[in-house]
Amino acid sequence: MTDEAGDFVIWKERVQRVNKLSAQLSIETSVAAQTVAVYSDLLDALLFEVAIDSRKTQAAATCEGSAMEKEPQTGRTGATAFSTATAFSRVSEDVFGQQHPVVASDLVDCTNCGRAIVAGRFAPHLEKCLGKGRRGVRAASLRRPDADA
Repeated sequence: MTDEAGDFVIWKERVQRVNKLSAQLSIETSVAAQTVAVYSDLLDALLFEVAIDSRKTQAAATCEGSAMEKEPQTGRTGATAFSTATAFSRVSEDVFGQQHPVVASDLVDCTNCGRAIVAGRFAPHLEKCLGKGRRGVRAASLRRPDADA
């Protein structure tokens, strides 16, 4: 027998085995079909559990900021806890890693009243100063000199 004839016989046997297994899998009560169904259910359950755990870990890391990346610290009671200093700091970090204060601290001069206002509070100041917005109408009318008449 030549190598080609031997290979042909091996491939023919493999195809027959695959056809036999396929026929067994098409019958729901066969051992092969039930084994594949149980294996599939176990695999689905494991993948679902891994997905849920990774989602919870990601959500916790997002909520706590970069505190998850820090090493745990041991307190007086011996319990470990993550540092929350980064979660409550007054400086935020943008996507490029540059740090910016939470409230902009640059001073801006109001064109209406001439006061120097912190940039982070300039929009609420303009609402009051110009009489626009929810509470600005009342505040602006109280400051007008002709409001007494």
